[in-house]
Amino acid sequence: MKITGVSVNECRRYVPLKGWESVTKALTDFASGATCHSRSAETKSINDIGESSADGAMAVGLYLYAGALTGGRSDFVDRLLAEAKTKLSSKDGFSKSYDYDGVGAFHKTIVDIKVLDRKQDLYGIGLYAAYVGEKPEEGLAAHLGFPRTLLWCAVETKTKPRGKRFEFDFERTLRLLDPTLGTEGIAGTSVVEALMASKDDDSPSFALPDKDGFILRIGPGRIGQRLMYERGKEPHDTWSAVQAKFSGELARDYTSPDPKATRAPTFLITVSSGTGPIWQPDRQARAVALANEIAAALR
Repeated sequence: MKITGVSVNECRRYVPLKGWESVTKALTDFASGATCHSRSAETKSINDIGESSADGAMAVGLYLYAGALTGGRSDFVDRLLAEAKTKLSSKDGFSKSYDYDGVGAFHKTIVDIKVLDRKQDLYGIGLYAAYVGEKPEEGLAAHLGFPRTLLWCAVETKTKPRGKRFEFDFERTLRLLDPTLGTEGIAGTSVVEALMASKDDDSPSFALPDKDGFILRIGPGRIGQRLMYERGKEPHDTWSAVQAKFSGELARDYTSPDPKATRAPTFLITVSSGTGPIWQPDRQARAVALANEIAAALR
């Protein structure tokens, strides 16, 4: 197995806030257009309506008027918050998906509110809009000056294909990680056996020893699908194992016009809390630092 590249990726979601009043203020700011990208989905829809209508100006005017009829934006936020507060009294998460019924900044937007720590009255706001994805959430975080919570860090290790297949040598990988993660007692065959026995064909993984209170897992990243299906036949398992070496099909490169083009295979080591988003700045920093230590050991 030849390692050709190692990178660290962070998965962030939710703007952390303390107290329900902060949640109210943040969504009010978002509704008012005070945050970056808060109106992107609405603007795109208005442009689409204008371009697709024979009388674009009138169509846009009717669309905006229809939005106004659903109530003022403060009323809209009040209704949203009331519904969320009721749900969060017994649940740890609330999610509301709006289409054309979403007023202004909430047009075609999914709003998530998550309880991060009930004892400390901490919440996380998630925003995902059509056309721009997480940009509204990123804009709200920038507006408030808070980093978003960290869901996990992933150390992605790219390897050279072996012919037309990937092959990960987990014995070699673990021995590279021994000084950093204390994995001396784990054999590469244990990782391979767990992956082969896994029922989760999409994202199987093996638990490594906890480090600094974080949960670590290792498993395949960018690879081809495990089961190949042919009409009238039982699905064929493309994965195979020889001692500590784990092999399978390469992932197709859909960006290439060549149907036979494939992407470089990768395996992942993830760092997470195991209990939910990491909102504490010092814990976030330590998780990222640990991921970088792992990456350095594999380079």
